This record gives sequence, structure tokens and C-alpha cells, in this order.
Amino acid sequence: MRTTLNIDEDALLVIKRYAEAREISLGQAASDLVYRGAENLPQLKTKNGWVIFDLPSGAPALTNEKVQKLENEGHEEEYRRAFSPRR
Repeated sequence: MRTTLNIDEDALLVIKRYAEAREISLGQAASDLVYRGAENLPQLKTKNGWVIFDLPSGAPALTNEKVQKLENEGHEEEYRRAFSPRR
């Protein structure tokens, strides 16, 4: 299917490199990367009204101390990423 997308320049470079390395079209490269990313999304569930997800095995634990350190040091972006289900 043909469509038009607005893609960040950095993302387009990733797609182009992926396509060139595999000698495939940009469309196929973008599709491959989307599918690969979708396979790695955390499974979300709701418990007592909270949305939760299991961390991948080997992921560092997110402790109260780590959260407090991020809050105190003013790392708002890193703090948001730590709580974002999209990685």
C-alpha cells in the first residue's frame, strides 16, 4: 500500500541504513522495523486501577531510591522514560 508519512530525519536515516544493509526497499525496511518494534512492546495489564507491565528479564530494577534520585537531580526526561511503557 502506498502512503505518505512524516518521519523524523534520524528515524529515516535508521531506515535507510537498514534497507541498504539488507538490499531491500525503504518500505520493506520500515515495515520490518515496525514489526520488530511491535514484537517487543511490553504486555500491559491493569491491577487495582493501575496500568502495569513486567520488565524484560535482566532489566535493572526501578527502586524508590532511583525514582527519588531522578526527581532530586532534575532529570525529568529520564524520569518520564523510566515510567513510559514505550522504550
